[in-house]
Amino acid sequence: MKIPLRAALLPTLLFAAGCSLLHHKPKAAPETPPSAGIEADFRDRWIDKRVHDLMAADPKLPEAEARKTAADDFAKAYPYLRTVNRQNPP
Repeated sequence: MKIPLRAALLPTLLFAAGCSLLHHKPKAAPETPPSAGIEADFRDRWIDKRVHDLMAADPKLPEAEARKTAADDFAKAYPYLRTVNRQNPP
């Protein structure tokens, strides 16, 4: 009686081990570093100040154009802030 019990348990064990080997867990999305929020806040404040300065220097300048110019200036001034400068991926 012991031999048939072992013979029945062996394929079950092999089947269970094979199923766990074939099952792949989905990869978790990479977490953003804690500094990303600080960098984004700094970028937003810097761009808002630059937009204000550009619009004060030229009142006829549209805000959208001033915001684009400010974003370009920020990317040139702080190229090492890769988490918020999506124009220059690493």
